[in-house]
Amino acid sequence: MDRKLAAIVFTDIVDFTSITAENEEKAFELINLQRELFQPIVQEFGGEWLKEIGDGLLLCFSSSKKAISCAIALHKEAINVDLLNIRIGIHQGDVIISKSDVIGDDVNIASRIEPLSAVGGIAVSEKVLMDLMSSPEYRFKYMGIPELKGVKQNIKVFALSSHSMQIPDRKFKTRNENPDSGKETSKISILATVVFTLITFFSYPYIMNFVDVNSY
Repeated sequence: MDRKLAAIVFTDIVDFTSITAENEEKAFELINLQRELFQPIVQEFGGEWLKEIGDGLLLCFSSSKKAISCAIALHKEAINVDLLNIRIGIHQGDVIISKSDVIGDDVNIASRIEPLSAVGGIAVSEKVLMDLMSSPEYRFKYMGIPELKGVKQNIKVFALSSHSMQIPDRKFKTRNENPDSGKETSKISILATVVFTLITFFSYPYIMNFVDVNSY
């Protein structure tokens, strides 16, 4: 068991349940074809093929740049294959590597980000975005702070908008970063108004001594 900082990539095949219901043999062939096409690409970018989760893949990379470069390459390969329409989610964080698996809260975050990607697109967390700030060839669109099941953190999610990637047609429902911030602002405003009013009221007699009441 080893703990390290890594970029975690989740992928899945869109509408795979419907494909399986219609033709199980075709679905099985699609999974095998995905493995055959994608494994060499993952190896090319130095990634670890950790495991297959049904029609989805769990991959691990040593850097966010390698992860997103590989994800783009996977999309370019998938676009040429009928029914191999994939979504990809990427998050970077501290994870525990154990044999052929990876665990940790950041793995869970990556798995929740993946379904937010557009078909034929890549969704990433703010951590991945920050890692790629020095690489201007990657451009992103801010999509919001969605409610991620089982995740307590406020995770800003972005969609890769460069490299001919598809982006979601609408922003996600944004989680309130600080639910009490509005209440606190209101309390401060009310208190300031009361204090100002009291100061003005009790200072009025003194103020009038300096005012010429005969002038307009």
